[in-house]
Amino acid sequence: MAKIPEHARLVFKGLRYELYQWQQQMFDDSEQTFEMIKRADTVEALVVVGDKILIQEEEQPHVPRPFLSLPGGCVDDGEAHEAAMSRELLEETGYTVESWDLYHVQAPLQSVQWDMYVYIGRGGYIAGEPHTDAGERITPRLVSFNELLDLVDRGELYRFEQTLRFQLLRAKYHRPSYEAFYKEVFGKNP
Repeated sequence: MAKIPEHARLVFKGLRYELYQWQQQMFDDSEQTFEMIKRADTVEALVVVGDKILIQEEEQPHVPRPFLSLPGGCVDDGEAHEAAMSRELLEETGYTVESWDLYHVQAPLQSVQWDMYVYIGRGGYIAGEPHTDAGERITPRLVSFNELLDLVDRGELYRFEQTLRFQLLRAKYHRPSYEAFYKEVFGKNP
């Protein structure tokens, strides 16, 4: 995906977003001002706990009602993506995992320099108490793979990476995809 060039000028720095502008030579040799937003990368995961998947019911002050999501959040400056996923999982749910596998990385928007890292966490277990931010109320929930597919199909999971969403929808309605994705997540046949 497109990246912000090194010669771009920072014109706005907010808490989460930065806006950069630069002069870009066009194909006809004219120049135009281009701009792009930069934001911190994010992580999220399908966390396997026995034969279940960990999701969370979450409330935030700026969202009108509780919503369901996968564990995840922003990567801090200088933080490794897998370390960010481990930190977010522990902070939000009190869970940790025995191992992480990177499922994929997606740049969701062309005009924003931002990557979403999606992991599969295996061997999930409770490691302590959650320590959520002041603007979060999170309740962990364990659901079966089929329940997860139903939640996705009904549009009840909020804010999660689109490629994963499509993979789960395909698994719901296409048996070979179901079997392949189940095996990838759980390491065994359904």
